Amino acid sequence: GAPLFGERRAGVETSFVDPLLVGEVQVVRGPSSTFQGAGALGGVVEVFPRRRAGWSAEAGWASQGSERSAAVGWGGGGWSLAAAWRDAGDAETADGERLFSRSSRLTASAERSWTAAAADWSLVVWPSAVRDVGKPNVDVSRRTTLYPAEDHLVASLTALFRGGWHGNAWLHPHAVDTRTTEADGARALVENDAFDGGVRVEREARLSAALALRAGGEAVARRAVDAVETAFDPAGRRLAAARPLDGAAQDELSAFASLAWALRGATLAAGGRWTHLGQDNRAAGAAGLDDAAWNGFAGAVVPLGGGLRATGNLGTGMRWPTLSERFFTGTTGRGAVVANPGLGPERSLQGDLGLAWSGRRAHLAAHVFQSEIEGFIEQVELPAREPGESTSTFVNLGEGTLRGVEVEGVAELAPGWTLSAGGHAIDGENEAGGALSDVPADRLSANLAAGPAARLAGGRLTVRLRVERRAAIDDPGPGERAIPGATLVSAGLGWQLGPGFVLTLSGGNLTDRRWLPAADDKAMPAAGRSVGVSLRWER
Repeated sequence: GAPLFGERRAGVETSFVDPLLVGEVQVVRGPSSTFQGAGALGGVVEVFPRRRAGWSAEAGWASQGSERSAAVGWGGGGWSLAAAWRDAGDAETADGERLFSRSSRLTASAERSWTAAAADWSLVVWPSAVRDVGKPNVDVSRRTTLYPAEDHLVASLTALFRGGWHGNAWLHPHAVDTRTTEADGARALVENDAFDGGVRVEREARLSAALALRAGGEAVARRAVDAVETAFDPAGRRLAAARPLDGAAQDELSAFASLAWALRGATLAAGGRWTHLGQDNRAAGAAGLDDAAWNGFAGAVVPLGGGLRATGNLGTGMRWPTLSERFFTGTTGRGAVVANPGLGPERSLQGDLGLAWSGRRAHLAAHVFQSEIEGFIEQVELPAREPGESTSTFVNLGEGTLRGVEVEGVAELAPGWTLSAGGHAIDGENEAGGALSDVPADRLSANLAAGPAARLAGGRLTVRLRVERRAAIDDPGPGERAIPGATLVSAGLGWQLGPGFVLTLSGGNLTDRRWLPAADDKAMPAAGRSVGVSLRWER
């Protein structure tokens, strides 16, 4: 229930979310901006903490970076409490090249559920402290980027009232420091701080046997968004300080509604959302932004018989430029950046058609989609004034088109044996026919898993195997390079040692392939082969 905002161009950083504390991840695909906000152009990823039942503890080690991890948790009486620690040094690529990928983090989660005042209440608190996170990139030999400190506190209170009313209030104070060090020892430290929060109220009501209404409103506020940059000479003497973001603020006020009809087995839905946005960085002498927009969607789910159903969605969306894109001029992990206060919003028109089949022991689905984006915001390099200099800015490129296909499937091959597979092929081009940046490589993966019901070693052994094929990118976008394809293999074995104890052996990139996870011209190859071991206890 708490949307995450960040000041990094690469997107919201989620390194503060430790996998040992995650219980469920939901992906809501398609044009979700009507209910999830104007920035949700293609969908939403929701992360939920793991709910504990009784005591649990876990410790593990992985060879890449000699990563160590541990977690402890307890749950009962409406409470769920947990804490996790993780520390890793620098990993290496398949050919032995060091990756500046070190990190250390301490994370906790607390959840309390109760019933009072004719409502079901849930409070989730997720604090974290992340330290010394390295940024691997091709410039590391002449410029290293380190995130010395990153702190978050996410808290969300949700209430489900009788009569279909839902309410949610959340807050998220966070801070991140970025330190870049040049080859001659000169340093720049950028300290980012922000306090985000919001309130959301909605109601679901049945107007008739076939007609349902969902309506509500939401207010999101960002306050005290600061960025302070301090420069130091090679001897460590402070040279200058600047405040490109000085008490910057953002307000988003929305109202939304949708109707759903049940018609001869089919479900038809349509809705809209009005959003007003205000951005302000006047303390730094920048003009503010005040804008409003409507977004809407229409969709249908039609059963075709025999477990087959068809789906279709059409929707509009919008993403306003971030505070950093419009107002921050300074040093980043990608080099210097120059703000563009004149940036306009990205607007999109998206369509999605799907066909799914569900049987007693299998499920298959395929979707084709296309998104037309106007005012696509792109980070572009400015002409270098001296060798090795990297300075970029943001521009609205005009129009861009994303189109592709996604497939997924899962089948129970035999009791305890499950095969799942999925993949996508995506293409993106601008109005001149050139490639768009940040389009992921086409890929196809298959996962084979054997659980306790497979009765391997009397039900004490579990097995998983994953094979993924990533295609080459031959037509890179601006700021990118062509990269080769790769086939990746990972596997794991779990052994029930005794009541409550499970020993797990795991391996990633088992073929030790050198591969690039992104076409970004500053991206480093991914880590090479990794093996790990963990021990988990539950009571």
